[in-house]
Amino acid sequence: MGLSRFARTRGALPVSQWLRGGGGSPSRILRGTITISNGSLTGTDTVASVDVVNTLVIHLGETHGAAEPNNSRRRSRVTLTNATTVTATRGDTTGTQTVAYELREYRPGAIRSIQRDTSADGTKAISSVNTAKATIDCLGWSTTQADGDCGARVTLTNATTVTVTAQGTATTAGFQVTEWN
Repeated sequence: MGLSRFARTRGALPVSQWLRGGGGSPSRILRGTITISNGSLTGTDTVASVDVVNTLVIHLGETHGAAEPNNSRRRSRVTLTNATTVTATRGDTTGTQTVAYELREYRPGAIRSIQRDTSADGTKAISSVNTAKATIDCLGWSTTQADGDCGARVTLTNATTVTVTAQGTATTAGFQVTEWN
């Protein structure tokens, strides 16, 4: 098998994309934590500048300081606010919370588009994506509801709709839809 035959394909990626590093693993991964102070709904972390259109943000969970009487309000969501800022949001200002996240930056050409948003229970319109090449990530959820059954899940319903199914009241989920090349 000559080089020309090998160079035509590399797995499912076209050669030109494979050669310029447009697929597969991220080119850079950054991890961090955000502390949301007592009395605040949000907290931020400053990161080395990333290419927002080629970077995914992943919610890695949260921990809490002093006892919080409303456990459901301890939930959080994250978003990549801009090229150097990650923001965490929660539903209550009581106590201190630490939220972990990961940024996965891909080389140009791997990602066609990323759409990030939040929604309460119901549907959210997005720009059309090819569902065969799109993934959806839940970026966490927050609520102002006191203890009880609550939670949220996100679904890419079709090419232009994300459905958020919230359990409980006043629950908001964060999501990102990534369309891959």
